[in-house]
Amino acid sequence: MKNGGEVVMLFKSGYTDYDNAVRPVLAPGPLTEACGFTYQEYSSINKLPLKPNGIGAADNTVNTWMEFLQLTTAKSLATVEHQFFGQWPCITENQYGKGHLVYIGTVPSTDLLYKLIARAADRKDIATVERQYQFPVILRSGTNTKGRRIHYLFNYSYEPKTVAWPYPASQSLLDKQALAEGQSITIEPWGVIIGEEKR
Repeated sequence: MKNGGEVVMLFKSGYTDYDNAVRPVLAPGPLTEACGFTYQEYSSINKLPLKPNGIGAADNTVNTWMEFLQLTTAKSLATVEHQFFGQWPCITENQYGKGHLVYIGTVPSTDLLYKLIARAADRKDIATVERQYQFPVILRSGTNTKGRRIHYLFNYSYEPKTVAWPYPASQSLLDKQALAEGQSITIEPWGVIIGEEKR
């Protein structure tokens, strides 16, 4: 983060040590400076709406768990609409060095989580190709030792998934089939397609 990284962190991060013992200091322990808050209390909650905020989620709700965050340098991004729990922010953002850390001290709706991750990705101009799909279809990319771009499409489900190949023309490394950009392909249950971009 100090060098410009973007972090999206979920609740209970830093709460325990490497042996899974609760730390004898205010949470989040060694992450306090980077997070910009401390806390020592938390509660289970029912599903609660958030007060109006700039995140832009259609499902603007949280549920299950909430930490009572005491801000030091972080800013509040969202609080719940509740007479008691609304006293503390449940989503915060802290600038740390050249980077930012968004902390989610609750269980967000899926839409809210995606909006927070997209917000961090937008700040770093991360390509949107991988963001076209959502779980159970996951996309990843990298560069091999020959300098060629390699793309992975995973299907984390028991059902086949049909998607459009979202990358430039490639060759499947598993069966040597050509993969054209926009071509409809089926990923088998728990399967993967690995494509190497053509030059």
